[in-house]
Amino acid sequence: MTVQNINKAWDMVNEIFPTDYEKDEAASNTAGYNIYRSRLNHYDYICELGDRLEVNLANGKTVNIWIESSEDEASETATAENVTEKAEEIMHEYILTIGLNDRVTEKQEISNEAAKRMISEILINKYGVFAFTMMDCYGVYKMNSTGRIIQEPSIRIEIATFEPMNNIDEIIRVIKDSEHLNQESIMKKYQVSNISFIE
Repeated sequence: MTVQNINKAWDMVNEIFPTDYEKDEAASNTAGYNIYRSRLNHYDYICELGDRLEVNLANGKTVNIWIESSEDEASETATAENVTEKAEEIMHEYILTIGLNDRVTEKQEISNEAAKRMISEILINKYGVFAFTMMDCYGVYKMNSTGRIIQEPSIRIEIATFEPMNNIDEIIRVIKDSEHLNQESIMKKYQVSNISFIE
């Protein structure tokens, strides 16, 4: 179903949602978008996804309430953007942050470039990931045992896909346990994003 604006979208939610609801802060922070959950049933919830509200019910039914942009808004956007073409898609974005200090020796045992080559091999050849971005960064944390502040060389990977990566946790475990990385854990962030390719 489609409505003209966000207020009408929430009016529609209130008609079909079975109970009162409230924002689930923990789930929202993890997902990267707002999630509102029934006060009575954990499995009745609403996802606020920018161009639509997704209503998920415990009986397995999902209803998408799409929000139309007015012609005036679309015209203003097109005028403001000096582009030849704009392709905007709702995409699934995964951001992985991988430390390079070995979990046993607490030292970097592999160079940044060697780690990137190894991770690329896993993503592309083993799992068929089409494209991604990799960048150097640092993780900073305080050791509980010694109180020392550690600055750990790390790599951040950004992957955007049209379909959810149902095997992303398996990929993370393979990278985490690889011989030359040997990580305690890898940080994963997931969000649904509006991504545009400007030509």
